[in-house]
Amino acid sequence: MKSNTERGSQKLRSQQPRTAQLSPQPKLTQQPKLWQQLQQQGLLSGTFEEHKQTDSPWYIKLMLAFSGWLAAVFLLGFMFLSLNFLVEEGIAALFSGISLIVVAAVLFQRGHNEFVEHLALALSFTGQVLVLIGLDDYADTKQGFLFASVMQLFLVWLIKNHLHRFCCTLMACFCLIGTLALFQLPHLAEGMIFFIGCWLVLVEFSEFAPKPPGKEGKWQLPVTTKLTIGYACLLAVAAQTSLLAFEYAWVEALLINSHSAMLTEVWVSNVLFILVSLYVVWQLLQRYPQLSRTQQISALVMMLVIGGLAFGAQGMGVGVVILVLGFASSNALLMAGAIFSLIVFIIAYYYHLDVSLLYKSYSLLALASVLLIARWWLRKTYVQQESDHE
Repeated sequence: MKSNTERGSQKLRSQQPRTAQLSPQPKLTQQPKLWQQLQQQGLLSGTFEEHKQTDSPWYIKLMLAFSGWLAAVFLLGFMFLSLNFLVEEGIAALFSGISLIVVAAVLFQRGHNEFVEHLALALSFTGQVLVLIGLDDYADTKQGFLFASVMQLFLVWLIKNHLHRFCCTLMACFCLIGTLALFQLPHLAEGMIFFIGCWLVLVEFSEFAPKPPGKEGKWQLPVTTKLTIGYACLLAVAAQTSLLAFEYAWVEALLINSHSAMLTEVWVSNVLFILVSLYVVWQLLQRYPQLSRTQQISALVMMLVIGGLAFGAQGMGVGVVILVLGFASSNALLMAGAIFSLIVFIIAYYYHLDVSLLYKSYSLLALASVLLIARWWLRKTYVQQESDHE
């Protein structure tokens, strides 16, 4: 009688050729040498999976980022201290700034670690500052703001790095706001930027939805790129409104010196914000076809009432819309940013001296009451609708 060990070895030898026959033999050039040898002997089957590079821990990334900025500070400090003509002469500043931006673009393209990326980020920002310093000798304030806006938009397209795109988009929004204000058209850019930011965030919902044939789109951007630009636009509008910067005191001082008057008033931005908020609510309602027509119209009317009550308090309306976007997409970053911007706006609005304290109290009390009533009514009708279906 054969022992159990001999029987097991015979069974294993009989199964080895079968495994080798069933498993498809990939090309030898696609497999490592050791894997090829083991596969030829029937000891392994399947295709070889390359080891994916694991992501570094956050503290390693933080240390590398700090090292990149520290190296950039020492390098740029040496350049500015030893080469003073880079700042004093316009042509030299322009040439040096463009060179630093080109170097940063190359580093972003070839570097794939936090040290190189943050070093390139510092070089790019320094190059942009040098370009604007050199441009100061050849352009006035209006042309400088316009050129800065175009330059930031160009860098958003050129350098495909999320952090760099976020910073450049944020600066482009601020430059565009200042540009239209200097051209006597304030209170317009905020509404347009707010619409772009909300639209880009809303695209996240329908990005993976099936598209009809021929509607795929040749110029579609990745979702991460859209969200990066959208976050920057929303942050720019939230900062503009929550800090009450829409008063444009600095622009009024410049226009008084030039004997010019503003062509648009603050109510224009309020109307634009209301229209954008209605657009956001309407787009979100399309995601829930089970809602009745009455519920959809009620939601739009409530948003219209909220926008009307926030007519003199833009930060409240903007914060509520961003909060709705974050809640609808389960985006904790948007919700946290909206809550923070609302807190900052309330603090700034309380110390705003152009409006009486009694008017502030009435407006905030009315807005809070409408929000609470809207929440109660929506919960009541939605829960009642669910119970009826059950």
